[in-house]
Amino acid sequence: MALDVGGLPTLGGSSQRRVFAHFPWHVAGLVAAIAALGVWNLASASRSAHAPVWISQMAWMGVGVALALAVLLVDYQFSMRLSYVFYGAVILLLVVVLLKGRLVMGARRWLTIGPVNFQPSELAKIAVMLALARWFHSDAQKEGRRGGYGLAAIAVPAAITLLPAALILKQPDLGTALIVLAVGATLILFAGCAGGRWR
Repeated sequence: MALDVGGLPTLGGSSQRRVFAHFPWHVAGLVAAIAALGVWNLASASRSAHAPVWISQMAWMGVGVALALAVLLVDYQFSMRLSYVFYGAVILLLVVVLLKGRLVMGARRWLTIGPVNFQPSELAKIAVMLALARWFHSDAQKEGRRGGYGLAAIAVPAAITLLPAALILKQPDLGTALIVLAVGATLILFAGCAGGRWR
């Protein structure tokens, strides 16, 4: 395995084989089956429509598959290094949404950049996961954390979770805010359980 300019390992042929050897193909198969069922339902519902929505849905699914493969081939250390940067960028986007977002039915949830409309709240789910993984990984290296986690010790991961959830709730988008809270709470719970470090 070679090293690139930044010191990160690049994926050669053998590394790529190892990545795909540990790939959860059963999970990917279930996701593909669910997605195919959704497209089938859309195709059935829009059979008489002038522009069937299932065609655009298929295109976006293709984009999603390409992005998933791209992420799979990136070394996890690179994602770890950029996790806080990505989290900060998402927080900034959530603030911009509240100030400049497109108003739809009394809610500001969308940003328009050129021809693209997107919801930064969807990126918040990934940002919280990456930021918490980075924090718990770094925290596990500290000598003082071997005694276990108390309530005070989870103040930082709780803040990492609550800040984007509160900004999303202001849009308002209760459903997505609850999902972000559930993601953060699950990671915090399992980070303590996996190491047996709750006290």
